[in-house]
Amino acid sequence: VYVSDIHTGTTANEKGAFRLSLPAGKHEIRFQSLGYKTAIVTIQVQSDYETTDVSLEDQQYMLPAVVVTASGEDPAYFIMRQAIGMSQYYLNQVSSYSARVYLKGSGVITSMPALARRQLEREGLEEGRYFVTETISDIYFELPDRVRTEVISLRSSGNDNQSNPMAFVTISMYRDIEGIISPLSRSAMQVYRFELAGTFMENGHQINRIKVIPRRGGTDLYSGYIYIREGFWNIHSVDLVVDQNLFQMNIRQVYQEVVPDVWMPVSQNFDVDFSLLGLDIHY
Repeated sequence: VYVSDIHTGTTANEKGAFRLSLPAGKHEIRFQSLGYKTAIVTIQVQSDYETTDVSLEDQQYMLPAVVVTASGEDPAYFIMRQAIGMSQYYLNQVSSYSARVYLKGSGVITSMPALARRQLEREGLEEGRYFVTETISDIYFELPDRVRTEVISLRSSGNDNQSNPMAFVTISMYRDIEGIISPLSRSAMQVYRFELAGTFMENGHQINRIKVIPRRGGTDLYSGYIYIREGFWNIHSVDLVVDQNLFQMNIRQVYQEVVPDVWMPVSQNFDVDFSLLGLDIHY
């Protein structure tokens, strides 16, 4: 849920409910979620609460026309070459920024080994019981990697009171992360196959849905989908999965035009399934 004129927003919870503080006046609010059409609603904010109900429609993808080229190459490769060529520009486009970040982490132990059950329960961890941490922080970032974080508030159901949002906020698909090769890496063409899975129009621009397929096995590659804006070749959103030795993580990012021609992730979701010697955790 994003209001571009004042560069602020929030995220709905699992039931679709949200609350957003806005100054009095008229505001254009953008509602966006992967797999659904973006909805734009204009509301007039007074001095009291305003209730707005929004229903997003399923995103309908236009199937790509059959394109016959001399090489027989999928059109996705042309799109990805353009996006890879622009990746360093978009990675370094913003030299500094500040933001207020809301971070919520929740997890549950879905399976617990009998030998470790007593020790884990002494530490306050029980099978089937959720643990939750929430923080609101002000962050300041300056290239290349200068970061400052001020925690405004923190709430935790356990003993973990250390939640640094920068570890999540600074994840960018324009570069490799911890040895995992991005679909926009200079070496992406050697390790990934790409397929154009469909397109849709948003605000007069074509968004290309590209299927990312690893050419080989390994824990350093993603699979899933990346969405690229036609002509500008920037990331619109991502829905990617990476399998590591002990965990599988699904990364979903939604980007917005925070100022003209500058797109940054405004919502990020990480789903992690961890498994080790009978201990299974979903976070």
